[in-house]
Amino acid sequence: ILDAAEAVFAAKGFQGASLREIMLAANVNIAAVNYYFGGKPDLLRAVVGRRAVEVNGRRLALLDDAIRDGGGVASIDGWLKAYVTPVMEVEGGGDPGWHNFVRVLNWITTVRDTVCRQIEEEVYNDVKSAFIGSLAAALPDVNSEDLHWRYHCVVGVVRWCLAARDRAAAVSQGVISPNDIERMLDYVRPFLIAGLNASPIHIRPPYN
Repeated sequence: ILDAAEAVFAAKGFQGASLREIMLAANVNIAAVNYYFGGKPDLLRAVVGRRAVEVNGRRLALLDDAIRDGGGVASIDGWLKAYVTPVMEVEGGGDPGWHNFVRVLNWITTVRDTVCRQIEEEVYNDVKSAFIGSLAAALPDVNSEDLHWRYHCVVGVVRWCLAARDRAAAVSQGVISPNDIERMLDYVRPFLIAGLNASPIHIRPPYN
């Protein structure tokens, strides 16, 4: 049921997906879906939570390593590796469910409603707090607004690059390989490091 729901949510989003479609994809009756999950919101919560817990645990462990290696303050490179590596690793493992999972995340973060907002906060607020706190220690001259925007940009770039790999390959007319995750990281990593290390926004000239 979770695999089927993940695929349907990835294709249609929370609002567009129906329990009937999920039931047919999973080859179960509606009573089974309701019995195990109680409804569509809790089903989405279970879909997101089962993979997020794995990635979140790995991210926090790597962040702890980066902080320890930096003598109490993670380097920007170490911070970024802690955030990016776990999801890149699972995406490169060949399981299509992980690709669906990233697409589901893009749906719940871009199509805003109460259910999606609650699930995102439940699953990611602790990780977000840990990474923003660590980023603040690494960039002491950057104010809170700037830190939150930098974190937000990292999240957006990582999720979009993973979820839209096929689109990138099509736009590039085959120059970009949608399945070469390591190559993607070769480009994403220096791009994000440059953004994270940029001068604080309040001392830069305005964009015209």
